Amino acid sequence: VYFNWLDNIQDWCISRQLWWGHRIPVWYADGTDKFYVAKTEAEARVKAEAELGEGVRLTQDEDVSAVD
Repeated sequence: VYFNWLDNIQDWCISRQLWWGHRIPVWYADGTDKFYVAKTEAEARVKAEAELGEGVRLTQDEDVSAVD
């Protein structure tokens, strides 16, 4: 079984970890290719504003309620 699993491994979307109730703690700075990992949006905003200046708009991946 183990070797079969290794032979047939496929890509998967990390956001599917929501099965376990954990949202991925990554915020994206709109209009840039920058992203910030933090426990809260407030912490991510501090990091983003330190690098990009005030007024940065942050977004996070949509919450997935069901697996496709």
